[in-house]
Amino acid sequence: MDFTKFKNYLKMNRKEAKMSLDRGYRLTHRHFSGDEWVENSQEYPGKYLFENGNVCSPDAFWRFRNNDNFDKDWSIKPKYAIGHKFATQTVNIL
Repeated sequence: MDFTKFKNYLKMNRKEAKMSLDRGYRLTHRHFSGDEWVENSQEYPGKYLFENGNVCSPDAFWRFRNNDNFDKDWSIKPKYAIGHKFATQTVNIL
């Protein structure tokens, strides 16, 4: 794996974060706690799912994150711990 390219996906901007969510990635942000994440819900199509099981619309999620603090510093959060048998996630958002 070319880690020079991968490093770019560790710090995404808002537009890249939205694209990543649309493509099924789980994301976190520098202002989130270590356990917090967001992803597209499989159970509730068109909604975002949070680590605590809550869901909301993408519009509601971004409405409350519509400031400079959330314009950058988004990153992909692996869905499985390293070493887990399902710990394979390809990072390709372009």
